[in-house]
Amino acid sequence: KPEGYRKALRVMKLAEKFNKPVITLIDTPGAFPGLEAEERGQGEAIARNILEMSRLQTPIICVIIGEGASGGALGIGVGDHIVMLNNSWYSVISPENCSTILWRSWDYKETAADSLKLTAKEMKGLGLVDKIIEEPVGGAHTNKEEIFKKVKKEITAKNYDSAVAIAKENIKYNNIFLYEIAKANYFKGDYSQASSFIFQFIEESTKNRDPYSEEILLSSLFILIESLYFINDFKKIISLEKSISRYNSSPNYRKSFAMTSLYLGTAYINSGDMHQGIYHLSIAQKYAASKNQIEYINNVIEQVANYL
Repeated sequence: KPEGYRKALRVMKLAEKFNKPVITLIDTPGAFPGLEAEERGQGEAIARNILEMSRLQTPIICVIIGEGASGGALGIGVGDHIVMLNNSWYSVISPENCSTILWRSWDYKETAADSLKLTAKEMKGLGLVDKIIEEPVGGAHTNKEEIFKKVKKEITAKNYDSAVAIAKENIKYNNIFLYEIAKANYFKGDYSQASSFIFQFIEESTKNRDPYSEEILLSSLFILIESLYFINDFKKIISLEKSISRYNSSPNYRKSFAMTSLYLGTAYINSGDMHQGIYHLSIAQKYAASKNQIEYINNVIEQVANYL
């Protein structure tokens, strides 16, 4: 209904204002065709969405997860990156309605579907979508967790790429964008790039005496330490201990205290200093803040014990 499109546009404008990406999940046989919808401006609402989405200054990712038919889909389907599940379809009109208009009968819907070239493979061949996500055998509904992970991976990969591109354009205006690039690479899993950009951020911030909040500085340190941990650069982790200790009394630091101690302990053990390593691991175990942290820390300590 037109109210739905207008609500979607309001939220997209809000995302643009706060520089957040827009993600649309499309599964519709078309816009509601009732008289009351037409009276309230169905056509205008869809046209307005298409216009505004085409010039929205924030990344838009559209994922077609089922039916993608007619203006109903286009009203939320204009994006920078269009993705289809392999069993979904996308078309200017549904095959049934196309058959009704052309042959006055639903009997020719298969002929209409063939002519519309609406499958994911055909749409990709025509260059109208960017990527196809393979569904589990039997369809997405047979293994929801698997398809959730695949869609999430595709969405996050594009978001991080967009974030990095935007941040690189703005580095010359503010060093905080070095931090944004590092954070995007960190969440993407590119720990080498994340650590490299965080080092640049810290260096430039120190040189320029930039007045960043303690929360950002702590976040940058944690991203750096965890990135170094995952690329096994233990000497650099140890070299950061003095920088970390400055924040020992900070309430913000308590959120990451246990994991930071874990990374320091592991770094010391890998460098041959068992005394310091065991000391930091015991602190990590003592201050673990959640069940997941406790399990992860205990697992690492068990591996270290087996190693020793």
